[in-house]
Amino acid sequence: RGRSQTTKGAWLAKAPGRDVVVLDMQGTDSREGGEGSKSFERQSALFALAVSDTLVVNVWVHDLGRYNAANLQLLRTVIEVHLRLFGAGRRRLLFVVRDHVRSVTPLEKLAAMVDQDVAQIWSEVPKPDRLKNAKVEDLLEVEVVSLPHYELEKEAW
Repeated sequence: RGRSQTTKGAWLAKAPGRDVVVLDMQGTDSREGGEGSKSFERQSALFALAVSDTLVVNVWVHDLGRYNAANLQLLRTVIEVHLRLFGAGRRRLLFVVRDHVRSVTPLEKLAAMVDQDVAQIWSEVPKPDRLKNAKVEDLLEVEVVSLPHYELEKEAW
């Protein structure tokens, strides 16, 4: 028992009976990876966005609003490089917020925080001339869902 890194490297699987391929990338903040894994994290995140229609960002509820803990710097880098390499191409960012206690914070508040963070990133990243006037909604569909806290809301599981 205890906590440790769950995914090492990249794993790819086709969903049985569906035209869906799932790509699972190792986490970006595990202590097992250390500083040497930062380059892999950036490259794998960019690869995932390049080949995906939907990029799932798995974030702990307490990390929302924290720039480094919520991996916003990595997300900014991925968006910036994606725009530079691929230009347009609508993608979906699905933020899955873990350990959400709905009676403490409504999902709408968490979604507003994520929207504000993504809008801030969008306003700061350099864009190609043809996208200078584009809004974040033109290229990124942002959705926020949450999973209940396992220990505090077991009945929801």
